[in-house]
Amino acid sequence: MLIVRSVDLYNTDRFKNLSRKIQDDISFRLNTYINAMSQTQAMVSVSPLLTRRAFKEYVQKLNFSEEYPGIEGIGIVERVQANEVPTHISQVKSEGFPHYRIWPKARGKKEHFTVTNLEPQDKRNARILGNDLSTDPVKYKAMLQARDSGKTTASGIVKLVQEKNRPAEDGFILFAPLYRYRTRNLAGFIFSAVNTDRFFDDVFQEINPNFPIDFEIYLSDKVDPAKLVYDHDGKNSFRDPNFAPGAALVNPIKIGGQTWTIYTYTLPKFTWGFYQSIPTLVLCTGLLISGLLFWITQIHTSRADLELSKAKELEAAARENAVLYEQAQAALAARDEFLSIASHEFKTPLASLKLQIQSLVRYIEKGSISQMSQERFEKMASVFVTQLGRLNDLVNNLLDVTRARAGKLTLNKEVINVVEVINEIIDRFKVQIEDGQTSIHVFAPAEIVGCFDRTRIEQITENLLSNAAKYAAGKPVNLTLVEDNGRLRMEVQDRGVGISPENIGKIFEKFERVSENDESVSGLGLGLYITKQIVDAHGGVIHVQSQENLGTTFTVELPMGNNLH
Repeated sequence: MLIVRSVDLYNTDRFKNLSRKIQDDISFRLNTYINAMSQTQAMVSVSPLLTRRAFKEYVQKLNFSEEYPGIEGIGIVERVQANEVPTHISQVKSEGFPHYRIWPKARGKKEHFTVTNLEPQDKRNARILGNDLSTDPVKYKAMLQARDSGKTTASGIVKLVQEKNRPAEDGFILFAPLYRYRTRNLAGFIFSAVNTDRFFDDVFQEINPNFPIDFEIYLSDKVDPAKLVYDHDGKNSFRDPNFAPGAALVNPIKIGGQTWTIYTYTLPKFTWGFYQSIPTLVLCTGLLISGLLFWITQIHTSRADLELSKAKELEAAARENAVLYEQAQAALAARDEFLSIASHEFKTPLASLKLQIQSLVRYIEKGSISQMSQERFEKMASVFVTQLGRLNDLVNNLLDVTRARAGKLTLNKEVINVVEVINEIIDRFKVQIEDGQTSIHVFAPAEIVGCFDRTRIEQITENLLSNAAKYAAGKPVNLTLVEDNGRLRMEVQDRGVGISPENIGKIFEKFERVSENDESVSGLGLGLYITKQIVDAHGGVIHVQSQENLGTTFTVELPMGNNLH
C-alpha cells in the first residue's frame, strides 16, 4: 500500500504540472497575439492618413503567416454613419474596388462597422471587404466590449467565411478599438480573424503523440460542449457517456476579455507504466523481507529483546523518512509554483519589449526612422522604460527574498524626514500609482524625523501603495503618518475588494497573491513578504485589518531610533 500511495502522490503532482504547462502555453500565445494587435493599433492611431500601401507593407513586415500561426489576416473596420454610406462607398471604389458594397443589408441601422481593408489582400480575404461585422451578434458584443474597455477583446466562436468552396471553419475575432486622431471618438477597430484549429495546433505542435494526458479547451467559464474550441485528440469526451478519466482538472483563465476553460484529464497510459511494475516490485520486496526475517530469527533468537529495540528504531526512522518525503514533495511543489509564476511574470514584459524592438527595427530597415512621429517615439520609449523598470523590480524582489532567507537583509540607517521621503515617492511614481482612477491622499505633519534605512522605507511605502492601488477598485487610497510614543506609525487604507478571512493569514508568505484569477493583477506575490522582512529588521511590527468589499488597512509601526546602530 505504501508503494501504491507513493506512486499516486507522484502521479498527482506530475498531472498538475503538465496541466499547468498547457495553461501557461495558451496564456503566453494569446497574450503575444493581443500584444501584436496593440502594436498595430498604436501604429494606425498615430498615422491618421495611413494609405493602403503603407498598411500592406506593415502587415508584410509582421510576417503573420509564420510569426502568428492561425491568424487569417489583419484589417481595419470603419465606423460609417447611415448618412455617410454613399460618400463612403464612392471613396472606397475610387481606391480600386469597383464592386465594393456594404453587406449584408440591414434596414434601420444608424451606423455600420464595415471591413474596408484586410491583409493579405488575396482572393479569400477580398470576399470580406464591405462586410458589416456589427450584424453578427457575437462579433458585435466583442466590439462593444473593446469599445468600452479600450483594450483588445476576443469574440466568442464564429464561423470564418473566407473559404468559398469548403465548409466554414471555427475561429474567433480579436478587436482593438481605434479612435479619431487625438480624440476619444470611436473611428472603428483593428481586427484579426484567428482559425482555432491552426492556432492551437501550432501551440501544441511539440507535444509528443504519446503524451499521457489529453485536454479540451472551451470558450466559456465552464465545460460546455456547445462552446468547445479545441479538442486535442478529436474526441469530445464529455459527449461520451462511458467516459471516466482517472484524474481531471478544470482550469479557467481570463484573457482578452473572455474566459477560456481548459479541461485536462489523464489517459490510461498515464499510470499504467508505473503500476505495471508494482506486482514485481512487491514480490521481490516480500521475498527479500521474508528471507531477512528468517535469517534474523535463526541466528539471533537469543537476542530477541535487542532486535525488538532495533525494530522500533527502524520504525521511527521509517516515520522520519516519510516526513522528509512529504517535506521534499512540498518543496518541489513550491519550486514548481515559483517557476510558473516567475516565468509568466518575466514573459509579459519581455514579449512587450520584443514587439517594440521589432517595430523599431522595421523603421530602421525601411530607412524611415527620421519620419517617426514624436508621439510614436515617446510611446515606444515609455514602453521601454516601463517594462525595463518592471524587470528590474522583479529581479530586486528575488534578490531581497534570497537575502532575507540567508539572514543578510542589512540596513543602512540615517537620520531622515520620513514625510519628505514619502512625498518624493508619490511624486516620482505618480503615473504608476495613480492610474487616473485611483488617487492617493497623504495625511501627515510637515516633519517626522527618525533614524531609518531610507531605501527600505521607500520599499515599504511603494509596496503598500502599489498593493492598495491594485485592489482599490478605483476608489481613493489614504496614507497616514504619525509619531506616537517614540514610534513611527504608517497606515495605508483602501476601500477596495478587501481580503477574505481564509487569506488574511497567508498574505505575508512568499508567492501569495490575494486575487490569483484576476488577470489585471500581476507580480510574483513577494511585495508583502519583503515588506514584513524589512519591518522585522527595523524591530517593528506590521498589522492588517480587512473586510471583504469594504477595504483593507495595513499598519506599520517602527521605533524612531536615537542612533545609527
